[in-house]
Amino acid sequence: SIDSLKTFQFQKKFENYENYNFGFRGFFVKLKNSMQFILFREVNNLDLILGKNGYIFSWGSVERTMGRDYNGKDKNEQTLLKIKTLQEAIEKHGGHFLSVIASSKESLLPDMLPSKSKEGRKNQNDYTDFIQGFKKYSIPYIDFCSYFKKIIDTSSFPIVTKTGFHWSMYGASLAQDSLLKYIQYYLPKPMPYFKRNGVEWS
Repeated sequence: SIDSLKTFQFQKKFENYENYNFGFRGFFVKLKNSMQFILFREVNNLDLILGKNGYIFSWGSVERTMGRDYNGKDKNEQTLLKIKTLQEAIEKHGGHFLSVIASSKESLLPDMLPSKSKEGRKNQNDYTDFIQGFKKYSIPYIDFCSYFKKIIDTSSFPIVTKTGFHWSMYGASLAQDSLLKYIQYYLPKPMPYFKRNGVEWS
């Protein structure tokens, strides 16, 4: 329309379309990011920070883990009360409730963070609030953060990847095994049997 041309909406949308449908776009983006990293040790994303030994972290996740981006005690208490209400409702109808705490990369590998990102760490954060709250309100939980911290130094394979934010497939398989065993304990019918045959490197 004439209006979209006057306000430059058409031009912007057309530019975005051409940009994302350009045949070699993916290749050139990877090439640019790789060259920027190899030559200047820079990561082309505002949320990413480069740690030690080539480890990459999410700045937002680091801020939460360090307690600098903190929900606050009152807000976390309100969330815990909602979780408790949900638990009671599920158990009232014969179900079993379980909270699962997933470990973050920077909580498992704080030594790999750049020094400046560890400055101003707070003792109180969302994680400590929820652990205390789960105990206080008798909410069943599995804490993979605590578990993975205990085994990460002796693990035969990486639990997290160097350049991703999720567990490795090996770390995920450990969590899956634990969850299936926990659920089987409370569930009267048999669960699928899980067996890890080995690890394939790629």
